[in-house]
This record gives sequence, C-alpha cells and structure tokens, in this order.
Amino acid sequence: MYDSHAPESDRGIAQLPPLPLFSLISLPLPGPSEVPWRLSRQTVENYVAKYTALWEAADAATPRMGPVIPPRQKLERESRLNLQLEEIKTKLRCFPRSRQRREGWREDLLNTAKELAGRTLGLPEAGLDLFFTRTGLDATQQFVRDARTFDSALSDESLFQALRNLWVIYSIQLLLERKVALSAPVFAYCMLYPWTDNYLDDPQIPREAKIGFGEWLGRRLGGSRVAPPDSHAAQVGRLVALIEESFPRPEFEDVYFSLSAIHRAQISSLQQQQQATSLPNEQDLIRITVEKGGTSVLADACLVAGRLSDPEADFMFGYGVLLQLLDDLQDLRNDLANGHVTVFARQAAHGLLDELASRLWSFTQTVLWSSCRFEAPKFQPVKALIQANCKLLLLQAVARNCGFYTARFVAALESFFPAHFSFINSRQASLDAECRTIISRLRRSRRIHSAFDLLD
Repeated sequence: MYDSHAPESDRGIAQLPPLPLFSLISLPLPGPSEVPWRLSRQTVENYVAKYTALWEAADAATPRMGPVIPPRQKLERESRLNLQLEEIKTKLRCFPRSRQRREGWREDLLNTAKELAGRTLGLPEAGLDLFFTRTGLDATQQFVRDARTFDSALSDESLFQALRNLWVIYSIQLLLERKVALSAPVFAYCMLYPWTDNYLDDPQIPREAKIGFGEWLGRRLGGSRVAPPDSHAAQVGRLVALIEESFPRPEFEDVYFSLSAIHRAQISSLQQQQQATSLPNEQDLIRITVEKGGTSVLADACLVAGRLSDPEADFMFGYGVLLQLLDDLQDLRNDLANGHVTVFARQAAHGLLDELASRLWSFTQTVLWSSCRFEAPKFQPVKALIQANCKLLLLQAVARNCGFYTARFVAALESFFPAHFSFINSRQASLDAECRTIISRLRRSRRIHSAFDLLD
C-alpha cells in the first residue's frame, strides 16, 4: 500500500481508496554545491523558439537513411520475418492456463521479439539489450496490474497509449542513468495521457466541457484543492495526488511547472480541432505542435529525476518535439478523418508530403546528436536505438500512405527499409486480423480477459 503521511482531507480528492502495489523510488536531491536551476515560462518559450527554428531549417531534400538494403536481402528478411511471426502466433495460441508456467512462456516470447527486432528489422543489439530486460518486463507487468486496479474498465487502446509513454520514460531513465523502474509519479503521469489527452481529443465531448475541465485541471495542477466537477475529473485528481505524495511542491517546483506547461500546451492544441472557432495559421500550428510535444517529454524527465539541468531539459524538450511530429505523421489518416489539423494533415490536404517527411528525418538527427549533455560514448547505444526506431516508424508511415508521396520519393525511402513496402503492408493487415482471432479465442476459453493479460 502507499505509505501516505498526509491527513485524509489532503489526500486524493476523489475520496476513493488508494492504489496498491507501488514501491516508491527515492529520488536524489542536488548536493549543497550545486546551483539549482528552475524551469520558467521564459525557458519554455526559448525552447519553443529554438526547436521551431530547427524544424524550419531542417533539410527538406530526400534523405539518405543508412545503407541501401538490396532486394535479395529484403526477400531473405521477409522469409525470416514470416517464420518469426508464425512462431509468435504459435506461442500466443499456447498461452498457459497455469500462472506458474507463464514466466517461462513470456521469456521465450521476449527472446523471439528481440530477435525479430534485431536480426530482422535491424535495430541495434546494444540498445535492445538495455530495453529487453527482466527488469523492464517486470515494470511493464506492474504498470498493467496497477492500471487495471485504478480503472477496471480501461480499454486496451487507452492502456497501450499509456504504455507507449512508459516506454519513452524507460529511454529517459537510461539517458539520465537511472534504474529502469516504475514509480508512483511515473504511473500517474502515464495514466494522465488517456485521462486528459483522449478526453480533449474526443469529438463527442462539447468544446465548452473541455474548456471547463481544462480550467479545473489548471487550478489543480497549480496546487489548489478545488473540488472536481465530475467523476472523470475526480479520477484525474487522484493521479495528481499520487505525484504530490512523491514530490512535495516546495522542493520540486520544476515538476509542477512542467505539468502545468504540458497542460497549457494541451489546451492550446484544441485549436487544431475542426470545431475550434478559428484554426491556427501555419506559424501558430508548428508552435503549438512544438510546445505540446516538447513539454510532454520535459514532464516525463522531471518525473524521473525531480530536477533537471538546463542541457538535460533542452534535450528532453527536443526529444518530445520529434516524437510528437512522428506521431502526427503516423496518425495522418485518422487526423484527416477527424478534422484535426496537424502540420502533416494540412499539407496533405493541399499537396504531397515528401519535403515534410524529409525534414522530419533531418530534424531527428539534429535533436539526437547535437546535445553536449549526452554526447559521451556511454549514451550512444540508447540514442542509436531511438534513432533506428524513429527511422522504422517514419518509413512505416510512408509505406502505409504511399499516395501522399511521389513515386520517386517512396522508391527512395523503400530502399532503406528491411522489407518491401508491399510486403509489410499486406503482412501487417493479415497479422492484425490473425492476432485478433487468437486473442478472441483465448478470451472465449477464459484464459484471458484482455490482450494485456498476456503480460501478467
């Protein structure tokens, strides 16, 4: 159970029972000789200006994304990928009923996935060794359990969204030389994603309700114990209370400034929705995107370390921007369907995306490799893995949406992908359907209730 020393009236404002299971991580404080550095609105504005300028200056020429993979090697990898995916599907069908046998089953599945990511997809082994660990799997398992305890009705989609942020936090923990682990504030922030971002993105919720929720949350993040307006806000208040228990406000001002900063950015991003009274112009759109992405990962890092140096905060802000842009590129079709205006959706409505996709790759290189704080050789495996993963995600986004690019550009980028685009598109579609069928059968046999039960 959480060891809370706060009086009952000062704890979670939802008046709900506390969450179980966390073992909180002690967070080191700066030594007496260290000069404290504080986040400020001006600091964030400086980061926004810096990374907006870097985006606008990024090279728009068709990129060279590593060595060209010849067609024969692609065919070999496709054959190996088919075998590995069949092995994974066989393992899924054989998910043990006995909990005692599941640990070994998961280890085998983890090893197969690691081999697929490294040998077949070409992700660097040194980086994979840092992520595919027993510790990382344990932390992920714990997160799933605690998320289900927090909200038994949480959808698999929302849980996966929260897990994506958790995996970003793992990379931050490695860069900041912290143990890969789950803490209460990390859990709370990851869960705030489906509880705030999805709420604000939901086209079924009136804009007035979103603004009212945003005003309440802004006051709550500022330290006010204002009562939640509804049950949804009450759950969000519980998550904020978890962070407060681990990070006393007077000692960790940066934590709460970073949370308020991402909240302000989320509210600003409402302008990207079609129902907004006025859609942002191109200059405002990129600033909104930069601020939302940058402050998101900046908050991640603050919740890992409590405090950051200026170079650390600068890098984390840029890391968040590139992830936001990459996410927007991947979500292109959904954004177009929902009337959400992003940098890529706006361009796709009027022309092709060759130059923007090229610019994103150039921007990624600048962010990952220009920071003096993380230039030491010990950080290379983590950054190389991040770069390789970003590369695959960018190429996959192009593969799924070839119609938004010139044929020449598609052919150029396909040469750097470990398989043919046609193969990966058809295989992805069939794999999704096959895995849904397997999960459905496991549900009917009552071996699982959710796909995430495979982790538990």
